[in-house]
Amino acid sequence: MPGNTFVTPAGKLPAKFVIHAVGPIYQSGSQGEESELYDAVYESLQEADKNNCRSIAMPAISTGVFGYPIPKATKTIIEAVKEFIDEKKSKIREIALVSHPSQGNVSRGFSKAAQEALPGNKPKMTGQPHPVAAGKCLLQCARTCRSWVW
Repeated sequence: MPGNTFVTPAGKLPAKFVIHAVGPIYQSGSQGEESELYDAVYESLQEADKNNCRSIAMPAISTGVFGYPIPKATKTIIEAVKEFIDEKKSKIREIALVSHPSQGNVSRGFSKAAQEALPGNKPKMTGQPHPVAAGKCLLQCARTCRSWVW
């Protein structure tokens, strides 16, 4: 069901766990997709925290074959991450928003959404490979200073 998450061991990946998030299939935007995507992101962060993870790589859930428009998805993902950071005392110290290198429009979407959510900050793509994600590390949020690292 969209918005749900579950955790499995990471196997041979360089991580402790894989948090599987069920993202919504985008239809018209009026079928509850935004709240389902928000829930998938927020629940993923809660699962990471519950499992004592210190970092998490967060992809642009539902923007691939599920057809969620990238500008809308990245905005919702940033909002969920920001609310989690503002509300929780979490063990998570790093949230890396990631995409596959071929998805430049996702990195631009994350950057634009972050600029809108956090005016006055100038995010930039780090271009550094994330140790867990197969794509590029785009933006990082450090909980230690409770601000976005650009």
